[in-house]
Amino acid sequence: MLLYIVRHGEPDYDHDTLTPLGFEQAEALAKKMKQSGITKVFSSPCGRAKHTAEPTCRELGLKMEVLDWLDEARNYDPDKGIVNKNGWPYNSPPEIMKTDEVVASGDKWYEAPAYSDFIGAKYRWDEVSECSDKLLERLGFRREGRNYRVIAPNDEKVAVFCHEGMSLVWLPQLLAIPPSLFWTSFEMTHSGVTVLCFCGGEGDLTAPTCLVHSDMSHLYKEGIKMKYSNGQVL
Repeated sequence: MLLYIVRHGEPDYDHDTLTPLGFEQAEALAKKMKQSGITKVFSSPCGRAKHTAEPTCRELGLKMEVLDWLDEARNYDPDKGIVNKNGWPYNSPPEIMKTDEVVASGDKWYEAPAYSDFIGAKYRWDEVSECSDKLLERLGFRREGRNYRVIAPNDEKVAVFCHEGMSLVWLPQLLAIPPSLFWTSFEMTHSGVTVLCFCGGEGDLTAPTCLVHSDMSHLYKEGIKMKYSNGQVL
């Protein structure tokens, strides 16, 4: 199985949709997704993600399934009424995230004193992990520790349209990479496509591998410029 994790196109955050450039990016992306042979489409409930996914669904005749847990704004603990007002730790500067103490904490990064102010972040981290495991098992791969047991091998090509923040939380969980290292080393471009491969036969233990990260080839093919978040044009 190939899992395509896609960031939405250039957003109009005020109206939770896409800018004119973002809609161009979504159309260009749909051609790539059609060529790739996507078989399933999931999306965040946010308009900017759904509007990015819609051209792909149209091109392939697929129905989009919305998953609420993909919303990057869900950084809160509803049971305790705690909102993570400090945002997500991946926005922290590298001098905080790449200390020996934080790196050594691994997937228990939230126990490091540097993250003590990020109230509610652990709840969200756990929620993404739990929901991810349910989705992957539904797709044929059951988590066992840092790996996955193949329970239903398949050749599906699954596209998940979401957000940079969501991807930065999800990808280190899927790849079993210390999040503090991932957060300071990787970012996601608008409409960028990251592809993970889940392989193996029934009963095998497998670890997903990243084949492509934040691919923008569909934009270059259509002659569309990509403006990065810091203003640089790639």
